[in-house]
Amino acid sequence: MYANTKLLRLVFVTTGTLLRWLGSDPLAKNFTHIIVDEVHERDKHTDFLLIVLKLLLPLRPNLRVILMSATIQVEKFSSYFNNCPIVQIQGRLHPVQACFLEDVFLLLDETKAASSSRPTKRQATMINATCVMCGKNDFADESDFGAHVAMCDGTGWHVPAAQNDDTLLNIDEMTLDNTEETFEGSVCDQVSKILEMKRTMVQSSEIAKWITSYQQTQDALEADGGVDMYLVVKLLSHLMSASYGD
Repeated sequence: MYANTKLLRLVFVTTGTLLRWLGSDPLAKNFTHIIVDEVHERDKHTDFLLIVLKLLLPLRPNLRVILMSATIQVEKFSSYFNNCPIVQIQGRLHPVQACFLEDVFLLLDETKAASSSRPTKRQATMINATCVMCGKNDFADESDFGAHVAMCDGTGWHVPAAQNDDTLLNIDEMTLDNTEETFEGSVCDQVSKILEMKRTMVQSSEIAKWITSYQQTQDALEADGGVDMYLVVKLLSHLMSASYGD
């Protein structure tokens, strides 16, 4: 992969490709900087490349070599390259919510809502759960919110044409008195809170029945070689696109 500007020519290659280039350009005269990422993997190409770079640096004092890794043994690599400087850049961990099969069943369960009528717009906004990736907040219930979060990529949603600014203003006003129901924090926090509420509504025996039924369905699909799983996935993707947009 190439990136060219007036002041920069950047090339992304594998370590094997770089080794082949250095075979025809032993002093790396075409390079001013060489950045090697994930050096902790220590495959044969990376190890040979590090040996070549160590031999090359005394001959090319102006060549800058940068080795990058999140789990590198910095002292060992620094010692190998004549105690070269070490730069540590702190990263951050992104929130992760682990959802298991029973959690998915809880998020998608609609049996509790089946006995009552479909929530009105006012009832839906009382949840006041907002997808932090796309901004959508008009969810019918918790399962609707959970299904949306599972598929949302941050794009593709817009306010329906039937809604105008006045309608949106009224919806916002209705939610002002329900701040205690607001889910704050990341998507993981919101999903976690919904799961906690769902677990209080469903008995463990019900979840066990769902998992058993799911496993029986999977076994039947595997036993029947005539089922085109790719077609099933495509049909599901079309259903999700029809519900939430492309």
